[in-house]
Amino acid sequence: MTWQENLAKCPAATAFQSYPWATAYHAALNDIPIFVYVRDEHDDIVAQLLLFVINQYERETPPYNRILRYVPSHLAVGTRIVWQYGPLIQKKSDASRITDAILDAVLNIAKEWSATQIYGTSSPLVDHSPRSLSAYKTRGFLVRNWGTFITDTGRTLDQIWASLDKKARNDVRRAEKELTIKDVESEDELRDFAALLTKFNRTKRGIVHAEEAALRYYKAFWKHLHVLDREPFQAYRQFLTYRGDQAVAGLVINSLNGNVTQHSVISDGSRSNLGGPLLTWHAIRWSNTFGSKTLDLVGVNPLSSDSKERAIYFYKSKWAGTFRDQYHFIMVRDRFKDRIFLASNLVQRAIWRLQ
Repeated sequence: MTWQENLAKCPAATAFQSYPWATAYHAALNDIPIFVYVRDEHDDIVAQLLLFVINQYERETPPYNRILRYVPSHLAVGTRIVWQYGPLIQKKSDASRITDAILDAVLNIAKEWSATQIYGTSSPLVDHSPRSLSAYKTRGFLVRNWGTFITDTGRTLDQIWASLDKKARNDVRRAEKELTIKDVESEDELRDFAALLTKFNRTKRGIVHAEEAALRYYKAFWKHLHVLDREPFQAYRQFLTYRGDQAVAGLVINSLNGNVTQHSVISDGSRSNLGGPLLTWHAIRWSNTFGSKTLDLVGVNPLSSDSKERAIYFYKSKWAGTFRDQYHFIMVRDRFKDRIFLASNLVQRAIWRLQ
């Protein structure tokens, strides 16, 4: 049985753990996918974890700055082991022993690649016992409480609409009068998405990338994932909202086994931008029409007192979703190299802002 066929049996599986996602990410960013699995005494796969070996510094540093690239890259200070929405354990009766086996494999991979840091996120569709979280902590992981809101899209659209927060409904109505929304279906629209991402990265994250680099990134995902609509359990979509002929917000969603997750959420940064509410409602409608069970709005910090984090939490709570716990697992394996990486990143971002 293939990796993908085994995922199809797992109700909690998302696209972030799929084989097509691995091929798309490798094509887009040259990250190295590694497929970790555990077999039982009958040789059946009972757990899966897709992770990536990435060089964060190489990914976030433009090639024109050779001095800042040379030292950190040759010291391998930016090498990280990263995963999203895993591991997926299908044999619950033996979950503790399986978790131990997967984490030991992750640590061995990190050692083999001399990774400076390990960073992973759990699936919010999977409940974690204190015992499973303890397995991470005893190995030196920092376990950070996180969460997400998941909307049940198996109901009728009328039922979902009626259960939305009143402000969310009003924002959608206003947005429908001011904006148009499109499913990205052509290279010109893909270029609009790339241009919007470039602007978003520059204004919101302080990262300067060429628009052509962003376009190559989205083309790779388009090539490897957009065609998957032929398969009944996986899909990939990009949506854009326009004010006139100007793209103002964009959203990417992935679907596997009826579980839809947001990926990229970007905007032009204007305060009056209602593209976000319109895109969120469109994603709910698409998920419902596609026959999906859930839509995961991805990523809120339930414990933060930061005003921006609280605003994100409030926004994502308005879409008839149920809050689900999620965990971030973080391990810094080499603090000296990690400090070099962080310092070089700060210098690089300062240079970007001056350009």
